[in-house]
Amino acid sequence: QGTAANHSAAFSWLHKAAGYNNPAAHQMLAHRYRDGHGVEKNIQTAYEHYDSAARLGDIDALVFLAMLLLDASHFDPQCRIASKALGIAAGRGPWSQTVKEGYDAYRDGDPTGAYLRYRLAAEAGIRSAQVNVGFLHEQGIPGLFSSDTAEAALWYEAAAQQGDVPARR
Repeated sequence: QGTAANHSAAFSWLHKAAGYNNPAAHQMLAHRYRDGHGVEKNIQTAYEHYDSAARLGDIDALVFLAMLLLDASHFDPQCRIASKALGIAAGRGPWSQTVKEGYDAYRDGDPTGAYLRYRLAAEAGIRSAQVNVGFLHEQGIPGLFSSDTAEAALWYEAAAQQGDVPARR
């Protein structure tokens, strides 16, 4: 059974931790304010805590922030801002390591390794990876495939649809 929940004490400790720029504390406070859990529901305060957590590097908080921006019951939907936030979250999430490994492989003279990593991330919708897959299709990879500008154009278009201005060429 344990002890009874003490929302007041939890709330106090979360505020103290948030005061020390703890992103997890900001996110937990945001959830409480969003849901009215142990505190009066306040979407604006929830937004501020999600924003603080996101600015401190919390990827999940960035996603929650985007979801608030898309929820018409709280705000006028801010689709462009929410889309940008989700794109940033995706770029910083688990795919960022895959994209970095692709870059490292290309830099180290392994275009096949680069392609495989970029292609994985591109299929998941990561814009920078889509541009790189397009580039590699445009150049061709000896022993894997020759230059294919039509395939490159498809990947550039996918990136452009997500707002990648250079890919719109």
